[in-house]
Parts: sequence; structure tokens; C-alpha cells
Amino acid sequence: MSELSIKVVIGGRTYPLTINREDEEKIRKSVSEIENNIKNL
Repeated sequence: MSELSIKVVIGGRTYPLTINREDEEKIRKSVSEIENNIKNL
């Protein structure tokens, strides 16, 4: 398992994450969906 450090922005705040490389696509898609939900509030 290879780990990857990324930073995601949710609600204008930056969150550093250490994730498994194979989970990156799922994480980024989830962050995008969360951002869309926040914008719709």
C-alpha cells in the first residue's frame, strides 16, 4: 500500500489528508460532492 499526502478544501477550509493511493479518486469525488452540497445550502 502506497500512501499519498493531499490537501482538500471543504467549505473554504483546507484539510491535509494522508490516504492510500488507490483511494485518491474516491476521496476527490467525495470532496467534490460535499462542496456541491454546501453550495446548495
